[in-house]
Amino acid sequence: MFCKITVVTILLGLFANHGRSALMSPTCPRGDYQKESPSGQEHLAACKQYTCNSCCFENITTQLAIMPIQQVGKLNYNQCDKLTDACSTQHTYLQCLYQCSPNLYPWMIESTRKLIAIPLCASFCDQWFMTCSADMTCAPGEGNWKTGLNKGFDASGNPVNPCKPGVMCRNYTETYGSGEGLCNNIWGTLFKYSTDTKNCIDPSNPTHNSEVVKSINSSYTTSICSKTEG
Repeated sequence: MFCKITVVTILLGLFANHGRSALMSPTCPRGDYQKESPSGQEHLAACKQYTCNSCCFENITTQLAIMPIQQVGKLNYNQCDKLTDACSTQHTYLQCLYQCSPNLYPWMIESTRKLIAIPLCASFCDQWFMTCSADMTCAPGEGNWKTGLNKGFDASGNPVNPCKPGVMCRNYTETYGSGEGLCNNIWGTLFKYSTDTKNCIDPSNPTHNSEVVKSINSSYTTSICSKTEG
């Protein structure tokens, strides 16, 4: 019985890993503002660290160039009318990573091009939490923005109130409690808090991220911009 269970477990593990490891060249997540595969020479209003090779189209970076962030796609970032520029900058790093980075495909499910469990560096998560600790959010429970916020626009094209009925604005300290709570919860299963400094992803450091991808598998193709282009 033990051998049978062990074999089944190994096979399940191989099948589970196949969907993640089969992507051996840069592929972009499936999204409203993302390409099939990365390319360069777009004029990006923000996320300029990805100008030479990006997964995102120009239109989303126009929204990300506003400080502090307001409306990005269907989501209103300024949920409680209190978003500092410093906190906004941390969110922009995350959005630029998710929307534009050409180096996230190792964490992508091949069949759906969905990203899952990207290991964010603990140092980034802790800095993000400290920076945003007094900023406000109206996400319920543990603060999952993916499922806990209203999104979209009304008949006039204005963003809807993201706070669901009965949900009160709370600061990040009350909502998440720590950098680990923030990274593990704000976008559901998209990110996870990681103390593995050699293998974690830092949204503010594309060079480090490219090195991490290469270290995971020497066959992976990675790319970064040698300089920020205007």
